[in-house]
Amino acid sequence: MIKVINTEEEFEEVLKEERAIVDFNAEWCSFCKIMEPIIENVSKKHKDVKIYSVNVDNLPSLAEEYGVRFLPNFVIFENGKVTDSKSGGMEEEEFLEFALKK
Repeated sequence: MIKVINTEEEFEEVLKEERAIVDFNAEWCSFCKIMEPIIENVSKKHKDVKIYSVNVDNLPSLAEEYGVRFLPNFVIFENGKVTDSKSGGMEEEEFLEFALKK
């Protein structure tokens, strides 16, 4: 299941996770729309993968803080620290490889 982050306070939950993926996206982003079913499918198949969604138009300060320049942008957090990121559209297999990489 993908959890939508609506406030900076809610984002604190991400930083407390041992490992989490944040999908920075926007309503107007066509690649973000293409990625939605792929991310949903991965989250259903791999319940141990914590995925969060942040709309950059609603929380531009978070996008700026984490250097988001292109959408969609996926950032892996481990114990509150950024360990990897990847932007743009990708096939499910590629996203899964990124999501499960340790």
